Amino acid sequence: MKFRWAGLLGIAAALSLVFAVNISSQDTGMDEPDGCCWVHFWEQGGFVGDDNVIEGPGEWPDGVGVPTGSLTTGACTTVTLWPQEEYQGEPVEYGPGEQVPELPFADVNSMKLTCEGE
Repeated sequence: MKFRWAGLLGIAAALSLVFAVNISSQDTGMDEPDGCCWVHFWEQGGFVGDDNVIEGPGEWPDGVGVPTGSLTTGACTTVTLWPQEEYQGEPVEYGPGEQVPELPFADVNSMKLTCEGE
């Protein structure tokens, strides 16, 4: 009887670990890309709609070219976004490992993506 309980407890622990991993990946609904230098955009706020990953480092002075309602960043990524082309307007900056469910402006028209330690 003791062995049976130990086996059941082991199975329960393994299932709870799998469940916990699934919950963390459901924060955004998508598995994030390999590497640490990227920004993952969703078309709508709340990580909803079509999504696109842009890998860095890089600079985009004339638009990002993808819908931008929400985003996540890689573990070594800093992304700076501007509401106008050529880095005009008030920028916002997000650091490594951030999840931003709602961006402060509807269109990202300039972006700089930098990477630390890659």
